[in-house]
Amino acid sequence: MTITHFRNTASIVLDEHNPVAVPLSEPAAITSVTCVERDDGVETGIWECTPGRWRRQIVQQEFCHFIAGRCTFIPDVGEPIDIKAGDALILPANTVGAAPVSTQPRRSPFCREARREPRSLAGQMSRRETQHRGKTGPALRVAREISPCVVGGLEKGMPFPASSA
Repeated sequence: MTITHFRNTASIVLDEHNPVAVPLSEPAAITSVTCVERDDGVETGIWECTPGRWRRQIVQQEFCHFIAGRCTFIPDVGEPIDIKAGDALILPANTVGAAPVSTQPRRSPFCREARREPRSLAGQMSRRETQHRGKTGPALRVAREISPCVVGGLEKGMPFPASSA
């Protein structure tokens, strides 16, 4: 896998120019994009849109950082969100709604297709049992600060007191 570096994201010349898929105004807003789609389901790049109103229909979860411009997103469920340069959003999967654009926003989106099978960074590992070790030193101090009533007696290796419910 190679590293992709987008330089000067506010002024980079974008490669593709297409009308939005579902325009809600005339003339149809035009999107411009320079993007990378990798084999592991990651799609990212620089995206820009001319003024207009259109329907957002992306089904993947998406993170995006707005580089320039302003727009509003009106989700089908929830309150409208005013977005300006410097803002970042995480849109959950299946977030759909209307996107009226008044000034030309430019953003850097990141999408990843949902994994179909669970993956583990460690691979298949069997569970191993280890002997109980009492908390000591800084670990005990932090545990006491977080929940002093739960960790009483751990420094001596004592079992938790039985519940009197």
